[in-house]
Amino acid sequence: MPRITPSQAQPTFIARPVPLSEKAKEELLRIVGYGHIDLLEESLAHQMPDAAVVSTRPGEPVVLVRGVIVEGAREKSKAGQMILEVEAALGLGVNGAEHLDKIPRASDYKTVYEGLARDSLALLNKLTGLSQYYRDQFAACEVDVYEIDRTLATLADTSVRLEAKFANISSKGAPKKLALLETISRLRRIFRDYYAGPMSEATSRGAARLKSPQQHAEFNFVWCAVRDARLMADNPRNLLLLEEWLRDPKTAQREDRNETISRIAKANYARQAVQEKKDARKKGGTPNEKSKTKKPGR
Repeated sequence: MPRITPSQAQPTFIARPVPLSEKAKEELLRIVGYGHIDLLEESLAHQMPDAAVVSTRPGEPVVLVRGVIVEGAREKSKAGQMILEVEAALGLGVNGAEHLDKIPRASDYKTVYEGLARDSLALLNKLTGLSQYYRDQFAACEVDVYEIDRTLATLADTSVRLEAKFANISSKGAPKKLALLETISRLRRIFRDYYAGPMSEATSRGAARLKSPQQHAEFNFVWCAVRDARLMADNPRNLLLLEEWLRDPKTAQREDRNETISRIAKANYARQAVQEKKDARKKGGTPNEKSKTKKPGR
């Protein structure tokens, strides 16, 4: 059996922003209701109002000239800030998967501590096996060799106990999509911060619940971003999966959490009621009929 390579995940890591394509930027701006915005002109309006663009050749730096009187007021918006926030959120999904989705499992801990126990015990045996001539040289360097012996023995003993602790814990199960779910949650927050389109409540027709224009736009916003960053492939299965994740409490925004929890509670109550009816049929009668049945008199 091949030796397990322990997880290299770190509790702290750097998530670098993922640049969006120009097509994705235009699509995201359209979805939130900003329409067509020249992001370069928008950036200049905020940072260098007296600058004008001389040339913008592909693959070359943008050439600007300062001290220009721009005719008319440049339109200022938060489009550029929104794009930066989206790219930062996507960085978590791309760079964080290695660390958030691959947190060490029991098998990783067992492998690491097994190696530590083996190596520390081997070093302890080698050190204590030296003749006193060699061991005395530690004292010449003002180091207590017996303190090293005790430290190695403690390391070996602790590693053996930790190995035994994780030996019988299961490591089964697929890696969790924690990085992607957190990215989706952040994208939803960004959408709600910058959305400028039509607002209306979701409607219901019988058992069916129809999405509002804002909910449709939110789905398209998240789908466009994760697809452009290649966090999700463009196929029907992932579309359905994203629909499911948008209903997941892990990605719900604060204003949606109560609604989401209420929906889950209602579904659990419904399943419980169906199960009680099935159990009652097996025993004979329904729960209501059993409660109405009178005990025969003595």
